[in-house]
Amino acid sequence: MTRRQISNLTFRSALQADRISGDARKVAIAAFNAKKLAEAQARDAARAALTAAKASPLFVSGSFDRAAVMRLAHARAKQSRAAGNTARWADLIRSSLLNAWSEARAQRRSAAH
Repeated sequence: MTRRQISNLTFRSALQADRISGDARKVAIAAFNAKKLAEAQARDAARAALTAAKASPLFVSGSFDRAAVMRLAHARAKQSRAAGNTARWADLIRSSLLNAWSEARAQRRSAAH
């Protein structure tokens, strides 16, 4: 088995060619920061929507408030997506709706007692 020889000059020039320039580095950092800021804003918006959705009752005057249930499910799905869940949107909505309806039924049971 032969060992491959490489000169120090070739090695250093290859390293330098792989580096990005100062301006390109600044652009890459700015793009990264903009992406992270957008993700943080999406998480904050999802958290605020969920808080608002949780404030409205799901069972009012003897019947379910279907709009409130849907708002709660949508807010939970948005928060899950903002947290980094990569599942399909249909799957997120399905699980959130199941959860929201079970919470609505629990509110109905607690209102009966």
